[in-house]
Amino acid sequence: MRRAVLLSSAAVLALGGDPAAAAPRPISQVGFLVQQFDVAGGGALRSATVWSGFRPRDPAESRGVYGRLAVGSKLRHAQRLDRRASDPKVAVGADGSAVAVWKRGAQLRYASAPPGGRFGATRTLVTSRGTLGIGGVAISIGGRTVIAWSQGDQVRAAIRRSGRFGAPTTLGRTPGAPSVAGSTAGQIVVSWQTIPQPGLPAPYGLAGAPQVQAAVLAPGATAFGALQTLSARPQGAEFPIAAGGRGGAAVTWTEAPGHVVRRVQAAGTFGSPAVIRPGVVGMLALAVPRSGNLVAAWSRASSPDRPLPRPVVEAAVQAPDGTFPTVRRLSDPSYTAEEVAAGDLGDRALLVWKEQRPGRRSRLRAALRSATAWSNAATISDARAVGAIRIGTGTRGAVIAWVERERTSPGRLHLIPLR
Repeated sequence: MRRAVLLSSAAVLALGGDPAAAAPRPISQVGFLVQQFDVAGGGALRSATVWSGFRPRDPAESRGVYGRLAVGSKLRHAQRLDRRASDPKVAVGADGSAVAVWKRGAQLRYASAPPGGRFGATRTLVTSRGTLGIGGVAISIGGRTVIAWSQGDQVRAAIRRSGRFGAPTTLGRTPGAPSVAGSTAGQIVVSWQTIPQPGLPAPYGLAGAPQVQAAVLAPGATAFGALQTLSARPQGAEFPIAAGGRGGAAVTWTEAPGHVVRRVQAAGTFGSPAVIRPGVVGMLALAVPRSGNLVAAWSRASSPDRPLPRPVVEAAVQAPDGTFPTVRRLSDPSYTAEEVAAGDLGDRALLVWKEQRPGRRSRLRAALRSATAWSNAATISDARAVGAIRIGTGTRGAVIAWVERERTSPGRLHLIPLR
């Protein structure tokens, strides 16, 4: 089942800075198997959730992409955005407008919702002869919207300032979907990785050395800036992750000796690389709060040089000199911890992760990091079979979504709307 929980800033402050949340509410259909999902928060107390999947008893008729909007505590009715579609992504702007994007066969499709309104008609952005991989959608100041995707071996993006999207442009080449994120200052960054595998057919036979690359859409610009190479020595199959928030935008990836991050500067170029933590590989979550201190979190398994009885979730805050000097263990050492997600709540970073112990239910835990201190970790929900976690931040809180199985539905989405 998939659940979403909103942490209200007012509720957090009322509890002395420790995270707290009310019980989640069901948002997807009873008996429905949610396979993919995304969630976003924005301005005007607005949040949006999208999901794809089917009802096992009638898969042909029920399969598709669905969306549901919320304004304050009021949930609107779920909308079926498309049939036989998958891989939905969503973004919500500062004015409360929303854009959802997904793929159906060889087509990339989207639907828009005005501030306070429902999703409108489905439109086709592109029809592809090659494989489509959706990177995501981002909305910046003034409603400027970017959808980024891979099409065959090309990284492509389309920009909308008002009305419909403009003609797609090619930013670079990659065999996988890019990552896209926007900052409240108006920057939108798209990042990807080339993975050369000579001798294989396109899109997997890219030539040259592996590279992490990115392009930035600056505030007020009508086109992306030039391609920028961030690294010529990435490691592993993990693709770079773009993150944005009130403190700007950044890109993180894996290379020796561990995760590396570079921030987008005011001019649209990237600052010097900073190693987050030597030896840390695998999934990493990044928050960019208004304080300007990047907060990174990851799940770390045991290694010969740093043995552990079970995986833990750790985090570190970037210091003024660019380093990440101190690592803090967030999870309970008696639990197995994984699936960490991060977002910003104004001047604070919000981190959420899953903990499990044999014979017990899973639980979701959360912690906040201000500019100077950590809150206590708190349990925000006891849940069954929690899987992936997503966070969408708004002007007054964050929407948190996760996978869970319940008795009446093989996979159901729950939500606590912004208050």
